[in-house]
Formats: sequence, structure tokens, C-alpha cells
Amino acid sequence: MSFLDLEDKPTEQATTDATELAAVSKQANIILALSAVSILFCCLGGIISTYFAYQGSQDASAGNILGAEHNLKIAKGWMIATYIIGILGIIGKLSEGR
Repeated sequence: MSFLDLEDKPTEQATTDATELAAVSKQANIILALSAVSILFCCLGGIISTYFAYQGSQDASAGNILGAEHNLKIAKGWMIATYIIGILGIIGKLSEGR
């Protein structure tokens, strides 16, 4: 193993970390936008989802990948539940008229 081989490894790790951070940051922005829209479907669930998505976005900006992934996972769960509740509510309202 040469000196150059040892020198390349930290650079590769830094590139991998930067790539992962960019992916998490992009995911955080998407989930934050979708969570904000979910407030229209179910106010409380949408607010909780938006809060955790914001926390995930802040963690991603600070470079805390694990914290960001954790908060985004919670936000995604609340967001999906909010959309389901909203869609079921819309279907219920539409079926009342018949």
C-alpha cells in the first residue's frame, strides 16, 4: 500500500458523506413541501408532520444525517396518515350527497 492510497480514502469518505447529505437534504425539502400541503387535509396531523419535516431539514442543514433521517421518517408517517384521513374524509363527504 502506498502513501497515495492512504491519502485517497478520506477524500472518498468525504465525497460519500457529502453525497448522502445532499440526498437527505433534497428529501427533507420534498417532505417539508408535501407536509405543508397536508395541513389542508387534516390540520393537526399536517402541523405535526410539518414540524418534524422542518426539524429534519434543520438537521440536514447542520450536517446531522442520522437526526435528519429520524425526523423525516416520523414526518413521513404523519404525512401519509394525514393524506389518508383527508382522502377518506373527502370520499365520505362526497358519498353523503347520494
